[in-house]
Amino acid sequence: MPGVSKTLAQLIAEVIATIFPNTSNLIDAGQHQQLELDMLASMPNFQTHNSYLGLFPYDTARTYQVGQAVTYNDGTSTEIYICTTITTGAWNASHWIKKTTSTAKEIRMKSVSLLAGSNTVTFDSAMPSSSYEVIIYETTGVGCEVTAKAAANFTITALENCSIIYFAREN
Repeated sequence: MPGVSKTLAQLIAEVIATIFPNTSNLIDAGQHQQLELDMLASMPNFQTHNSYLGLFPYDTARTYQVGQAVTYNDGTSTEIYICTTITTGAWNASHWIKKTTSTAKEIRMKSVSLLAGSNTVTFDSAMPSSSYEVIIYETTGVGCEVTAKAAANFTITALENCSIIYFAREN
């Protein structure tokens, strides 16, 4: 079901339990489609891949598992936190360990689709300067390189059409 967080092990077990060699045509298109939708809905929530996929803002509607990472803005700064207790709803700092210590650094992150060649990725709000690092996780495709940075955007070259999640942090 869309929006449900599943571990990689849970997804693999679900595939093994529900997808068999289709020699007797037991799997219909609707079943296959639902399984694909479930997996796609779970991808950004892989608990086992959270160290590089989990940098999304805290969402009160989600249930977080131990080890998942989020960003949270306490009104002063945006920090990265790791979940220590299964939690949902209003932010409860006792369920999280802060992994960053900066109170002045600006952070931007987003998932974007790129076309092969040069692309300009524009921030929702500009960074204070062009002095920032960009970490790229390629969710589809291979081969991306940041080639230029400005306060409002950065340029990235992709070898093929792809999707990425970027994390930009002020130096």
